[in-house]
Amino acid sequence: YPNRDLEYGTKVWDGRECIVIYGGKLKITLEKDGRVDRVTLSGQRQEYVILEPGIAKKVRVIEAPAFGVTVRWPSRPDLNRVL
Repeated sequence: YPNRDLEYGTKVWDGRECIVIYGGKLKITLEKDGRVDRVTLSGQRQEYVILEPGIAKKVRVIEAPAFGVTVRWPSRPDLNRVL
């Protein structure tokens, strides 16, 4: 993510997802079954989050550039939904 204060659309991955951040900072809002959680991931500490299937995720960049690695399994493009 190259720019700060960007918000990306809400997405749902119908598989497992692991996000590891190596630089910058992200604020991620997670929602499933009416429960909402907010996490902040910092690249300085190489933080990560592992998501179970079906969690709605909205990402906001609060320190840019923000970069890392996302691993999704199973790896099938039809499992990603934009809300």
